[in-house]
Amino acid sequence: PDRAAAIGVALARAQHAAYAEAVAGAGVEVIRVQPDDRYPDCCFVEDPVAVVGEVALGLPMAAASRRGELAHLAPVMERERDLRRLD
Repeated sequence: PDRAAAIGVALARAQHAAYAEAVAGAGVEVIRVQPDDRYPDCCFVEDPVAVVGEVALGLPMAAASRRGELAHLAPVMERERDLRRLD
């Protein structure tokens, strides 16, 4: 089966756009990161990174399939905040 059709990519993109809009509407800065198809859950960057003030905490991921996400996000986070990794 076509994986994109099974997941409902168009609906997922619309839901993600609405989510980002809601977050921005709450007064939170939304920083967009280029997608990386190696990490299918990468659109939910609040999982691997938590921002507290001027510090971004890079969190370890339990799922093996998500362990490379922080490396993908690190360059963006390092431009915005002091990135500290909790390995």
